[in-house]
Amino acid sequence: MSKISTETQDFLYFLAFLYFKNGKNDKAYTLLSLLVDLQPDSIRVNSVLGLIQLKKKAYAAAIASATRVLECSELRKDQKMAYYIMSRACLGKNQFEEARTHFNKFLEMHAD
Repeated sequence: MSKISTETQDFLYFLAFLYFKNGKNDKAYTLLSLLVDLQPDSIRVNSVLGLIQLKKKAYAAAIASATRVLECSELRKDQKMAYYIMSRACLGKNQFEEARTHFNKFLEMHAD
């Protein structure tokens, strides 16, 4: 799979994003799961994958995707999305204190 060109990987991401935006999360998840192996540091892949993992109630996986975004991006908009994903995933895992901590970070960034 690593012989897929950058252009093809970009096309696959945009196709996955369109699936996601149109509620076809299973198709988007399949493509993004393949892409994350090729682009483990991709902020856009990990962000959308984390949102889908939330919907699938795969909370540990969503936290892992959001953590990867925080490790790879210094942009506030990316970090804000990662904290949102982490807060929702922790809430789903009944980790209320962690959820509040991440949600407060999200709110702090959202206020700016």
